[in-house]
Amino acid sequence: MKAEQAAVVAKSAATQGAFYGALALILGALAGFFGGRLGAPKLHTLADAYDARRV
Repeated sequence: MKAEQAAVVAKSAATQGAFYGALALILGALAGFFGGRLGAPKLHTLADAYDARRV
């Protein structure tokens, strides 16, 4: 009986840890995406984008 209860508690803790781990990865990816978009130099014309890629 005790082993069965311990298994249920361990499963619950592992599930909760996996959920929060996945949530942290998703939030980190979003923060990296938006940080990269905000920190990138702004190209004002199509010619600027073309010249930037040729360098």
